[in-house]
Amino acid sequence: MTSPFNFDNKDPDLDKILYTDNKLSAPENLNQNKSSWSTEQKKLPNQVIQNFHQAVSEEEVLTISVEEAQKLLECDRVVIYSLTEESQGKVIAEAIIPGWTKILGMIIADPCLKAEYMDDYQNGQVKILNNIYISGMDEGDIEQLEALEVKAHLVAPLLKQGELFGLLVAHQCSQPRIWQSEEIALLSQLAIYTGFSLNSANLVAESHQLKQQELIDNQWTQFFTDAVRHIRQSLQQKDIMDVSVEEVRRVLGCDRVVIYSLNRDKYGTIIAESVAPGWTKALGITIEDPCFEAKYLEQYQNGRVRALDNIYAADMMDCYLEQLEKLEVKANLVTPIINEEKLVGLLVAHQCDNPRTWQQHEIRWLTQIATQVGFALDNAKLLAESAQIKQQQETEAQWTQFFTDTVNYIRQSLQQKDILDITVKEVRRVLDCDRVVIYSLNRENYGVVIAESVTLGFI
Repeated sequence: MTSPFNFDNKDPDLDKILYTDNKLSAPENLNQNKSSWSTEQKKLPNQVIQNFHQAVSEEEVLTISVEEAQKLLECDRVVIYSLTEESQGKVIAEAIIPGWTKILGMIIADPCLKAEYMDDYQNGQVKILNNIYISGMDEGDIEQLEALEVKAHLVAPLLKQGELFGLLVAHQCSQPRIWQSEEIALLSQLAIYTGFSLNSANLVAESHQLKQQELIDNQWTQFFTDAVRHIRQSLQQKDIMDVSVEEVRRVLGCDRVVIYSLNRDKYGTIIAESVAPGWTKALGITIEDPCFEAKYLEQYQNGRVRALDNIYAADMMDCYLEQLEKLEVKANLVTPIINEEKLVGLLVAHQCDNPRTWQQHEIRWLTQIATQVGFALDNAKLLAESAQIKQQQETEAQWTQFFTDTVNYIRQSLQQKDILDITVKEVRRVLDCDRVVIYSLNRENYGVVIAESVTLGFI
């Protein structure tokens, strides 16, 4: 069995009357050897060209192509047959007059097409079939065309960015048809302009996509800047974590964000949480995970980020699935928090109401925020250590001054009783306690309080 797009003649005499091959070329050079074609016959109407220029998407281009071809050729059906799939194609655009079978969306297997005719179409050849019943085609091919009610057709290749994209096919269903040279030229021109317009639509789409991406990048850069500013305003580690989970949940619009501490061997504790109303609170929950250190610790230490769009489609172990189900999680996004080059925890976003497809800019943003949380925690620790050292220095300086002052007072006294009295008073003043005494051990097995400074009201 041959392909329905197989145009090989078994009778050489039929070649003169049934079909011909014409090669597509640039619009101004198309079929110059056909001296009978006038300049006007080779041109598309200005309105058609204008319609192509106004198309901004591939779908619009394809629709204009089949509709204009159907009107210009006054045929029963025009389709665009996509050749994107191996050994088969799909009808991706159609214009048809009422009464004939619609075939839009139909997938047509054609194993012979790619092997036998791909090069011909790639080189711009147009195939013409005036009557399927006197074409020398196999019965199977005729049956396939009969199923589509085709009696005659005209096929022109569509080239997109220099590669074969599909076929622009005109069908005559009511009866056989001898395709005229000007009709062949029109379909060829339409195929060329369709290819040009597909390229333009791709450029427009790419430009739009780049602009959208730029807007998204700018927006998420601002989100990042704002979040980092809020995080850096916090000087305590607890405040940093609380602000972080709040900001992440606000920006991502998810149901819960937690920081999962990995301080304990085989255990983890949720030490910070921001959760939307109505969902289970997880703050303080301790989760045992004996497999974590062996399986994932090194991976997260090296920057592993895990995005689960649907926990039930992630091929997870039952124990992990049960843990997530307890927290009503349907999707999650996990990023590591590194502090002093060590993995100290995980910043985790939860979607609880439904599965969620995490976008690349969301994943990238959360990863960057987790890095900033690590920096902020590191800075907070340094600040705390610095403040502690400063406080210790101030304390030591203060007590050194206390010592100096007290010794000076004591040394100013020359009598033993005065020395003892000044001593207890200075000690009580500096220590700010209720009573200071000197307990004499002059007698065997007895002691006597020989000096005292006491706050009023006490014995």
